[in-house]
Amino acid sequence: LKRVYLYAMAVSIVDMAAKRSTSAPADFGARLRALNQEILGGLLPSKQMDEIQSGAVAQEAYAELDKVGGAKFALVLPLVLGGSLLTSFFLLNSGLSLPTPPTDSSGGDFIKDLAAQLKGVVPLMITTSNAAVSLLFTRVEVDAALQGLGWRSDAEKDVETRQKAA
Repeated sequence: LKRVYLYAMAVSIVDMAAKRSTSAPADFGARLRALNQEILGGLLPSKQMDEIQSGAVAQEAYAELDKVGGAKFALVLPLVLGGSLLTSFFLLNSGLSLPTPPTDSSGGDFIKDLAAQLKGVVPLMITTSNAAVSLLFTRVEVDAALQGLGWRSDAEKDVETRQKAA
């Protein structure tokens, strides 16, 4: 039953993403710019967001992404995401995240204490990072649902105004 539920959720997520992507720009740089605007637009003041989006480094990165072909992007993205998930999994669930402290007495106590503290901090950092990203994307999806229902907040109107200006 759990597997059926997971597959149903995956199908609905892919369907929702496909429906939302029909209005997305064809160039990847423009897509990333719009995604940044959508996700971070409500969190940062509009002046700061405009400075970030119009900076020389950002413009160069967007232009470089606009040159990437669809086939290349379709091949690389799953590998990057899979690598990220595997790294997170191994850091959380294995002893590979930290080296084994030496057993000799020369500074061994300090290294053992440091390793013990890091083993407690690394999973917390990864969990916090994953939760923050999940909350950001959840906020974006809730905003999109509210926009679909015709309910919009001032932050959403501000984002749309900045997107039209860009």
